[in-house]
Amino acid sequence: MPHYVPRTHDARLREHLRAAVDADAAPLLVKVVGESCTGKTRTALEAVRAVVPDTFELVFPADSSGLATLLDTGAPAPGTVLWLDEAQIHLAGPLGEDIAAALLRRLDAEGPLIVIATLWPVHHQALTAAPATNSLDPHHLVRRLLAQARSIDVPDTFADDFHSVRHLSVRDRSLSTVVELGSTVTQNLAAGPDLVRHFEQPSGRHGRHGRALVAAAMDARRLGVESPLPLHFLQAAAPGYLTDAERAQADNDWFTDAFDHSRTLIKRVAVSLPDMPGPTGMGALPGVVGLADYLQQHGRRTRRAVCPPAAFWEAALAHFDQGDDLFRLGFAARLRHRLQWAHRLYWRAAEAGSTPALSHLADGSADTHVAERLYHEAVVAGDTSALLRLGSLRENAHDPAGAEVLYRQAITAGDAAGYACLGGMYERADDLKEAERLYQRAFEQGIVGGLASRARLHANAGNLSAAIPLYRQAINAGVTSDLIFLARIHKESGEHEAAEACYQEVIDAGEADNLIHLAEMYRRLGDQEGAAALIRRAAEAGALGALVLTSDPHDEAAARSLYDRALRAGDDTALTLLGKLRDRFHDQDGAEHLYVLAANCASQQRQFFRRWPYGLDPDGTPTPAW
Repeated sequence: MPHYVPRTHDARLREHLRAAVDADAAPLLVKVVGESCTGKTRTALEAVRAVVPDTFELVFPADSSGLATLLDTGAPAPGTVLWLDEAQIHLAGPLGEDIAAALLRRLDAEGPLIVIATLWPVHHQALTAAPATNSLDPHHLVRRLLAQARSIDVPDTFADDFHSVRHLSVRDRSLSTVVELGSTVTQNLAAGPDLVRHFEQPSGRHGRHGRALVAAAMDARRLGVESPLPLHFLQAAAPGYLTDAERAQADNDWFTDAFDHSRTLIKRVAVSLPDMPGPTGMGALPGVVGLADYLQQHGRRTRRAVCPPAAFWEAALAHFDQGDDLFRLGFAARLRHRLQWAHRLYWRAAEAGSTPALSHLADGSADTHVAERLYHEAVVAGDTSALLRLGSLRENAHDPAGAEVLYRQAITAGDAAGYACLGGMYERADDLKEAERLYQRAFEQGIVGGLASRARLHANAGNLSAAIPLYRQAINAGVTSDLIFLARIHKESGEHEAAEACYQEVIDAGEADNLIHLAEMYRRLGDQEGAAALIRRAAEAGALGALVLTSDPHDEAAARSLYDRALRAGDDTALTLLGKLRDRFHDQDGAEHLYVLAANCASQQRQFFRRWPYGLDPDGTPTPAW
């Protein structure tokens, strides 16, 4: 189970139990009241564990008749905890009044005795409400029983104690899974796995069709759609998630039945595709749904190497109208090499008012004049980064004076990255003094990479006494990727202990994969022994890419295990290395499949191409190995 996070009500409950375990204490009835999946049972469990001596017996009745029989004998004996989880099962049933009468008698007898009852608020209200005038009173004794109980109310959320949840989530995988989903921690923990099971193991004639709706919703959310999801979008996208046989099984009412399947209430607290409230007023927005938070996170984790089918992109173009959503989808399509879809989505985004889409359209244009026009439109619309892109175009056209004007316009507009762009231009012109000054200005304005650029200038000039402190300063500012460059400097200077310390820092920062890239540098420099030692160290730290490199290439079971782990983790480096392994065995189809999966890990793809030198076009854009 996940770590327990105490809340305010825990202290009150434990105080009641602590007083009730004394030898001369009277019997105690405690009712723990809260909504479904808010932590009532866990609250009671942890209180008993913390306070009640091990000498006490625990009695957990299997059903109401067993409880009634137990109480008829005068049991339970002193020194017992009587556990009545979901007490309405016993108290609201046909034996409820008999059980209440027997419990009242037992609570008037010898202690110590603890009776713990958990109840939903709706059941508590029904059992304690006074009857209408001149009507029967079906819960007279139950009402008397609950009136004398100590009451502990369990809140629906962890809003007042969320700092404790975040603190514990650092070392608790279960909590880390749900901590970003909001303060309804226990509901997400309880209903989440069942939502996933309902999604992954659909049942019924249209269960597979319902799963397709949820899969399309998952992909929309993980690729950046934040607006409510139109039902027409889900209906249009779903066929792409089904096999020919599954589509052939659909009848005229398939969407209605599939939607009903996706709206099955799980644990009485969650559905896969919930209603979305309007921005103001009451009621749900018509024609749209959301996606359960837990499924959003599950989709991001398990589908990160999955590229949506063509039906998804077509439906997105037809049914989304928010510029920001369309822009993010265009960016996702571009990362996945769906360049035509990216282009069309960017145009739709620009038409819907997305300024960044103009710059991205320009980035993908082979016509310099068209690119400049689009960049100028973006500048007019308020996108200062377009000034930097225009400056880069001027540089490539051998117009440094025009480029500098644009970079300085960006600086004046408040974009400090202009200093870094100017610094790069002066560095390429061999004016290293001015380049360093501009890189320093970029850092002073919040561009942390300016420090690394200054460090690189000094390292390339052989001035290591200046480069090392700058690299260290950049690392301390959060650019931990520079550790591999600092390690290389120490190694080449013969400072092996300092290099070893940098390697350990890389591992401690959770970036052991970077040791693989450093090993590639060493290999290219002819240091095969040093490269092999780094690969071994990265493997010992659990880097999947290093485990691939050190595995037995003939061990199919190990390769399958590494593939499964890399796919779950979205580790593009490991997937690419597995692909190269298949290449070595002349399995081109298997290699291509792995390379595509690696490319589809969009959250890491840009780092993947920047860090790993498998091939770049002359202009510096990534060239996929396939």
